[in-house]
Amino acid sequence: MDEEPVRDLTCDICGERRAAFICSRCGRKVCHNCFDASSWLCVKCLNELGGARAIRPLPTWPFALALILMVVGSVLMVVGALLSPPYSTIFVWPPLFIVGPSLTALVLAVIAMALFAIAIILLVYAMIRYLVMAFAI
Repeated sequence: MDEEPVRDLTCDICGERRAAFICSRCGRKVCHNCFDASSWLCVKCLNELGGARAIRPLPTWPFALALILMVVGSVLMVVGALLSPPYSTIFVWPPLFIVGPSLTALVLAVIAMALFAIAIILLVYAMIRYLVMAFAI
């Protein structure tokens, strides 16, 4: 049997990355960055047909990381409550935690508040970045 020679698998548009798709209109081999999956067209064909590029889906990693940070913060609050003296005060009003006389519970509450703040900042950053990239001209 004759073996077929190895083809060049670099992107026909940018020439930098490995081609992963073939345009349904022109047949170019293109990478992820030079391809629109919703129309199955390369960026050149998409621009020729009107340039209506689909909005990219919202990334899930910021939401997963924010959820993990909030869960870790909640666990720290529970641990702080368990380590505090029997009649100390822990008042929870997210994202604020007021802790009674236990220093350990106070430190864990401050860490939990910091994790909550980081999670909120991460979510706001992800949403703003998504909106800027989705509606950029």
